[in-house]
Amino acid sequence: MKYKAVTDRRKMHVEFEVGDFVWAILTKDRFFASDYHKLAVRKIGPVEVVEKINSNAYRLRLPSRIRTADVFNVKHLIPYTGDSLDDDDSRANSLNPGENDAAEDLASWYLKKIRL
Repeated sequence: MKYKAVTDRRKMHVEFEVGDFVWAILTKDRFFASDYHKLAVRKIGPVEVVEKINSNAYRLRLPSRIRTADVFNVKHLIPYTGDSLDDDDSRANSLNPGENDAAEDLASWYLKKIRL
């Protein structure tokens, strides 16, 4: 019982409402054998929650290019915190200035240290 209490403290209880946007994580079993490869995109989104089946399962509005079931377990969903009107599939890109400031600061500090 002690182990369950410790584990339950780390669990994050998340519930979504219809109309919320989430990131959906695709597991290996959701791909067709011919579509799966190691470098395939695993996180899609933001996608809209269309129906709340129960507190553990949600139906999502997936893009037409995704050929899988549209019902996801809550453990495969991540809340989308950006603007819900932003429908592009943007990811962090180190080529855009200002997006990776912490890494750039660390790299410049390291290079200065080496030069001294």
